[in-house]
Amino acid sequence: MSPAAASASSTSRSWSPKQYLLVALAGTLVAAVIVVAVSAVLSPAAISFSVVNATHVYTREPRGMLLSFTILAVNPGWRAGVNYTSFGVDLVYTSSNRSEWGTTERVLPSTYSSMTRKGTQLPIEQRPRNSTYIMALLFIGDDDWTKYMANGKEKTTPMSVQVRATVRFLVWRVKTRSYHIAVLCHLNLTLFTNAVVSYDNNHTAPCVDAGLISSHPSD
Repeated sequence: MSPAAASASSTSRSWSPKQYLLVALAGTLVAAVIVVAVSAVLSPAAISFSVVNATHVYTREPRGMLLSFTILAVNPGWRAGVNYTSFGVDLVYTSSNRSEWGTTERVLPSTYSSMTRKGTQLPIEQRPRNSTYIMALLFIGDDDWTKYMANGKEKTTPMSVQVRATVRFLVWRVKTRSYHIAVLCHLNLTLFTNAVVSYDNNHTAPCVDAGLISSHPSD
């Protein structure tokens, strides 16, 4: 046997069971640290949304109410970017009775038209630790607007905006699976106070996590 082989054999024989156990534990700890690190990178941070600006105008061709919402999307994650593959809004109304606010939400029927295509063009990518403004348009036909909001009901009916988004998170140029997001932004009676309504730090319209108020076809 060569001197080197003899030395290696002698070293392995000199190890005690305690040393083998310590080496095994060290290997397990390293593996656990790697798993935790990878999980931290691949676990996407929650995106927060808020309404920054809202406008409405009644159009004659086609006849109906056109609403525009500027949504601020904040990605607080420091590793993962966000790829938005779909983004849409719905106008949600509830009972005009203050004691029932938020308990009887209904989605106001909307129509996809050429005007609603003028919002932010998708897909878009948002960098980590970034705030991005997304504009979404909504058109409600004259028949539906008259049916649900006739006689000035839009000024006495609490309103909310339902934001729907489908996103993929980007980690080192690798995309995660798709995530479907639904949040509700409570505007209450502010939406139709003026043709243009701006929400700032003193007049905010933050959005809260919520399931879809009603089923909606995928974008």
